This record gives sequence, structure tokens and C-alpha cells, in this order.
Amino acid sequence: MGVGAVPRTFLSRLPSLRRKLGPIKGVSYSTGRKLALSVGAGFAVPHYAALEACPVIWVMVPEASLDGVLSSLAEQTVLDKTIVVICATLRESHDFALLKGARLATLDLIDDSHASGFVAEGHREAVGMLRTLMRQEQRQFLEIRSGSKAAYLASIQLMTHLTRALFTSAINCLQVTGLSRPNAVDMVTSLVTRSVKSHRRVGAKPWSASERKELRHGLEQRLQELRDLCPLESEVYASAVVLALEYFERLGTPKRVRSHHA
Repeated sequence: MGVGAVPRTFLSRLPSLRRKLGPIKGVSYSTGRKLALSVGAGFAVPHYAALEACPVIWVMVPEASLDGVLSSLAEQTVLDKTIVVICATLRESHDFALLKGARLATLDLIDDSHASGFVAEGHREAVGMLRTLMRQEQRQFLEIRSGSKAAYLASIQLMTHLTRALFTSAINCLQVTGLSRPNAVDMVTSLVTRSVKSHRRVGAKPWSASERKELRHGLEQRLQELRDLCPLESEVYASAVVLALEYFERLGTPKRVRSHHA
């Protein structure tokens, strides 16, 4: 089942999956034919009922269309132990209870690169099928616990969209010092790489007293000067320092042991 640019998605880049494609249901029969031609496999069908004989149904539709498409599938098709893989969704498999009888899983790329690995969650049979497929494709495959996708998505955004604000602010600060943008980008890239390598060694170890003192000193002594040089970056810097100090302070605080007499 596909809507939109399915040929440009990861499904079309998995040869062992493409070889097994059968009926393809688009928003219309003509759309299904175009999808089949673009992917180079399968054949268009006019109704969702044609998918009933399939042991595995792959769903690749935009999030906004997902509920409507799955509702039509549930109404027109008996899903008795059918594996249904919902691709590139922000939701979890347990959010699609309307697909009664199906073995549900969600599947996402770890990142957008052509050779990226995959992450999945859901019913053990569905996840087992995906693991076998990815082994055939020689792709990295990670399974996350059902009910934890919010934490997974948060981690992705922390290291992509949200980190971009820190990268951009750091580069802009360096340019204020007179460095060219290419030099600033190279320096930030080098520092990020070094930080990642350092984190692999120390892990979540809380900051030392000297590190906390250095950050507080920067916040107290250099913030006004930074505001004069680059007002927007000063706000990002101050917010990041306050948040980081609070986070690592709480991370390093031993959890209270509940008294047996409480």
C-alpha cells in the first residue's frame, strides 16, 4: 500500500523485498500502476481486498493519510495473523488497534543515507521477519522495546534538529571573531568529533567540579560581552549552560533509597 513518492523511499532499495512484491494498492488504480512501474515490481489492484492473500502487507503512506488508509484496509480485508509493516511513522504499533488480528510492526530508517540501517518495534513475528529480511540485505537492524518509541524519536531529534541550533550558534560565534565560515565549520566539526570520541570513553559520568566552575564562570563573566557581540547566540549559550548544569547536577545526584520503615 503506497501513497506519494514510494519509489524514492527505502522500500524500493531493498532488492530481496522488491522481488517478492505482489499486489500494489494506491489511492487509485492508475496510481497503483504508476507505483508498480516506478518500483519495477508488483502489479496494481483496484481494491484493498486483493491484499487479503498476502502474508505481509507493507504500508508506506504520509502520516496525515495513514488513519484513513488503514481504516479502509481494515474494512475491506480480513487480517488473520497477517504481518503488517507500517513504514516511516512517528507512532508505535500499539497505536493501530483497528487492524484486528494483524501482527503489527513499525519500521524506520536510522538516518536518511542510502546505506542506512533500520530500527523496528512491534509483534515478535513481524520483527523476526524484518530481522531476517535485513540480514539478507546485509543491513544493520535494531529492535527497540514496544512503548519506547517516544524516547527513540527524542534521541534522534536531540542529535539532529535540536543540535543544529548549537552548531549554527557556534559557527556564528566563530565568524564574529573574524574566522571565515569554512574555517568555522571545520573547527566545529573537529570539536564535535572529539566530543563524541570523548563521550564513548567517559559515558554519562557527571562533570567534574572544575568543569562546572568553568561553565558558571563563562555564564557570569562573559555573558554581557557575548550579548554585545552576538545577541541571539548569547541567548542560546546561556540557555544551554543553564540546562546542562541542571541536567548533570540531577544526573549526578544519588537516588534516595526508600526506607523500609516508610
